[in-house]
Amino acid sequence: MCHMRSGELDQMVAMVLYSYVEAENVFTAYDITKMLREARPDLYVRHAEVRQAVHDYMGTVVQCGLYGASLHDFGGRVALLYEPAAKVRAQLIRKMVQPCGPPPTREDEVPRMTRQVSP
Repeated sequence: MCHMRSGELDQMVAMVLYSYVEAENVFTAYDITKMLREARPDLYVRHAEVRQAVHDYMGTVVQCGLYGASLHDFGGRVALLYEPAAKVRAQLIRKMVQPCGPPPTREDEVPRMTRQVSP
């Protein structure tokens, strides 16, 4: 197995991330590591190096507002999960807009308030 130089690794990670972001995939750095290992079984791909390259690249993407990053627990291991901003916004809206009380009744079922006029 050959060891990969960091410049080559950064370039491979950037290519993979470009396609993931373009496709609006949800992923972690480990997903990228697994993909690279499967694509190039002849190379020794260290997760720590891939993780650093992913976080460096995605930092800019997150700052631009195209993606969100949040910590998630994956069976006792915590990792940054990258999600397209549209999905993140939709999740936040669902959390913010929650029903409070019973649904409104139809207008014809609402008792009419009569105004009393003083003499």
